[in-house]
Formats: sequence, structure tokens, C-alpha cells
Amino acid sequence: MLATVAKAFIDHYAGRLSRFRIDFAWTQIHGLPDVRDRAGGPVLKAMNELTDIVEAKLRAGTRLSRPRARRLAVTAWVSALGLMSALSMLENAGTGFAHSTPSMVSELQNLLRCS
Repeated sequence: MLATVAKAFIDHYAGRLSRFRIDFAWTQIHGLPDVRDRAGGPVLKAMNELTDIVEAKLRAGTRLSRPRARRLAVTAWVSALGLMSALSMLENAGTGFAHSTPSMVSELQNLLRCS
């Protein structure tokens, strides 16, 4: 479940790093309430809804506590966000990782499957 969340997030933005920058970096750079509302609001609302769904699925039929399930869901999202941030910065610098994006995604998924 956690690996799927991360991969879906990365797949959504991998070919559209400029859109990723608008959805995430723009609000951080400008920090203005009207910019946050227009750019970040819908994205963060959707991510909160996704976190609720993942949390519930992680807890179904287990003894996993709500806080632990939520932390795991958020960690998957933050991990994907971190990889996308790195890809975005490297692209702007005209370079990239020594490893392919699919191989980095695969490693991230393997890590999340271990949790």
C-alpha cells in the first residue's frame, strides 16, 4: 500500500516537473496567503484525503494504531515528495542522478514495503 502511494505520486509528476514546481515549490517560495490558497490548497486537500484513505486501509484487520498508520501514510507521501524535489532541482541544474528514475522509484518502493 505505501509503495503504491509513493509510486502513484511520482508517476503523476515525473514527466511534468514544471507542474510539480507550481504545486509544491511555488507556495514555499512566495508564502503569500493568496498564492497558497490558489496553488497549494487543492493539492494539500487531496493529499489529506488520500492520507485518510491509506490510513484506514492500513488499519483494516490489524492492530495498527491510528497515529502509526497515519505516520506511515505521511512518510510514504513525504518520501515521494523528496524524490520529486531532488529530480526537480537536478533538472534545473542541467544534471541528474547517476541512477535512472525508475531504479530510484524501485528502491523507494522496496524501502516502503519493509515498513
